[in-house]
Amino acid sequence: MQENKNCEFEEEQTAQAEETLVLHSEVGSESACKVKKRFPWLNQKLLTAIALVSCIILAGIGMTVAYLTATAGPIENNFTIGNIDIKLTETTGSSYQLIPGKAIAKDPQVTVLSGSEACWLFSKITKTAGFDDYLTYAMADGWTHLGGYGDIYYRQVDAAEQNLDFSVHKDNAIVVKDALTEEKMSAITEKPTIAFTAYAVQSHTVDDVMDAWFLILEEDNR
Repeated sequence: MQENKNCEFEEEQTAQAEETLVLHSEVGSESACKVKKRFPWLNQKLLTAIALVSCIILAGIGMTVAYLTATAGPIENNFTIGNIDIKLTETTGSSYQLIPGKAIAKDPQVTVLSGSEACWLFSKITKTAGFDDYLTYAMADGWTHLGGYGDIYYRQVDAAEQNLDFSVHKDNAIVVKDALTEEKMSAITEKPTIAFTAYAVQSHTVDDVMDAWFLILEEDNR
């Protein structure tokens, strides 16, 4: 009699275990209410534990999805070398006769060449000691005298997209003084001469004209 009861109990436990396995495989696709109705002998804690295991398994499967990624670029940047180019020209010759009151054509011209950066442009005039006793001239518009450094004139020039020409003398001429008499001319021991030199210094990062001129002096002294 006792043996029959034990056998019946073992068969009941086996059947419950098999139904538990069936429940575990179906709980992911059925709601908890349906499962509870189908297996009324399950208590709430066991049902919750099985559902939790199923969620963990499903979450683990979701974690295998690859991360979203994207790539942009590269962007290339090209740099060219900045430059300043100038030239000094004159077409009116180099030998002249002194005739009182006469305007002598004299057309020195400084050109800032196309492609040059913004700059300080200088014109230096060098004369013999007696030049101002015999001749006079005026500077062309746009030039400013650099005080304290002799006949040095400057102007500020923007970056050149084309050649920019700047005359040195007003009206491209120098004038023999009316007061120059034949007697004074015959007393001349040194012929009056005049020469021109042009310089340019970048104005970007060199904000002051005096700083620009000092850079030229340093370069000349090397």
